[in-house]
Amino acid sequence: MWRIRLVERLVPCCGGLRHQHAFVLSGIAVSIFSLLVITLRVSEIQAAQWHTTPDRWNEPRTYQTPILAEYSARLRLDHQPMEDRFKIKVLSPNKAYWFAANSDWPDPPTIDCSGTDFQVTASDAVIYVFTERDFLLRIQMRDHYPNFNISARWVNERLLFIRVSWGRVLGSDFLIDVENERVVHSEMFRYGAIEFQQWQQKKQ
Repeated sequence: MWRIRLVERLVPCCGGLRHQHAFVLSGIAVSIFSLLVITLRVSEIQAAQWHTTPDRWNEPRTYQTPILAEYSARLRLDHQPMEDRFKIKVLSPNKAYWFAANSDWPDPPTIDCSGTDFQVTASDAVIYVFTERDFLLRIQMRDHYPNFNISARWVNERLLFIRVSWGRVLGSDFLIDVENERVVHSEMFRYGAIEFQQWQQKKQ
């Protein structure tokens, strides 16, 4: 409102028609200024999501962003009766807990000291965790992308890291406290091939 009063005081002697033109011009100037502010703000937000912007990458890379509710809801924790018939079983560092899964590979996957990668072709994948209870913690990942492996690793005695893909470029990382049966951290990951190409093109 103060910008309109300023224009009216500057041109009181110019007549009604010129006064009106000056008022319209002021509105256009304000709109242009607002557009510039919005454009700069969008650029700031886009830059803020990167630790290192893609124009400085040497090649496409995977990067992380905050978890989206749609994908967070695809992970479900519940219980199931005890069983011990699994193709994959990986001990926790405490040598008491373990997580297990049924891989669809014909040959057993390679298991290192903390975990493994495995493939599940069904739309819903499940990891089972034993924590010295009379049931198993059941970690279900619904509608995952079966063409990519699921990765599960012990971080310490009770924290289990899981990486699951929802598509060709998008997935989620979950850190699960298996004793308290809750997700303590989650975030999205994305393979930035498109972002890399777009930002490199801006440099040309």
